[in-house]
Amino acid sequence: MDMWQLLGLQKKLTVEQAAQLWTRARHDKVTRAAEGVITDAIESRELAADIVRWGVYYADLGTELPEGNINQHETTVKRRDFDAWLKSIGQTI
Repeated sequence: MDMWQLLGLQKKLTVEQAAQLWTRARHDKVTRAAEGVITDAIESRELAADIVRWGVYYADLGTELPEGNINQHETTVKRRDFDAWLKSIGQTI
């Protein structure tokens, strides 16, 4: 099995992995755009996810607050939820 087949068998995917699979299925090369669409779906609660956010550092306060953007490397979605969401927007892998 190649990397793509193994990735396709996983039950959980990071946003980055989901975008890579979706992009490959569409024969597209722009995974950043796909990450953005997936992230927007997560933010709008169309797609369930275990969200991890980038920390935001406030230099003037000397503190980091957990209110940054979704971390695409660590936020995960269940494969079945991802497939259902893709189907709802007329896409498949």
